[in-house]
Amino acid sequence: MNVAEYNLKSLDNAPKFNDWMFSRVLPYLYGDIMEIGSGVGTYSRRLEETFGKEHVVLSDINPRIPGCLGLDLGSTESWREFSETVLKERGMREFDCCIALNVMEHVNPKFDHVLLSSLHERLRDKGRLIFLVPAHECLFNIIDNKVGHYRRYAKNEWIRAMAEEGFTAKHISYFNVLAIPGWYVHGNIFGRPKIGEVSAKIFNFLTPMLKFVENNILYNRIGISLIGVFEK
Repeated sequence: MNVAEYNLKSLDNAPKFNDWMFSRVLPYLYGDIMEIGSGVGTYSRRLEETFGKEHVVLSDINPRIPGCLGLDLGSTESWREFSETVLKERGMREFDCCIALNVMEHVNPKFDHVLLSSLHERLRDKGRLIFLVPAHECLFNIIDNKVGHYRRYAKNEWIRAMAEEGFTAKHISYFNVLAIPGWYVHGNIFGRPKIGEVSAKIFNFLTPMLKFVENNILYNRIGISLIGVFEK
């Protein structure tokens, strides 16, 4: 099992944390939804329970859960095949929302235009992209390398890049500030790329406190991740 798979499965054992992350993007979701990078189904389950399976289409370059369609985000041919399958099986030509949580950083920047133009074509008028991506380039370390990250994001540069592809930023905020010290110590100082189940369970236990700090003290003005809602 590679490091990315190991970390995904470890974090799947942190339901309070995953519920918190999902709650941060839920207010911006509606209608027919495409999930990009469904992984082991951590957020797929929540999407289907909230909006109904008939309104959710799952996708991943390496499908691992039932009903998930294969999709190589950087391939126009793969996008064509994906659209044909969705139309045939679900009768959908377009979506109201596309969501990708901790996915975009895994895409080689040279494929950004293919990916974003493909999403633009498949969104309905005023449709939304809801992304969560790693923030702060200075935090890039061995963990990013081992899980296949090409980059971390800077807020203003991200907004400009999305605007060039025809998307308007409607909401930008930070998420999970108290993970920054742990990320730095774990990756930069000790050089440990894996997030074990024990660490995930500790983080899960601390989630109520993390939520309180972010919501009532820091007001989501800094964090290890960025949440972006962009409109077509």
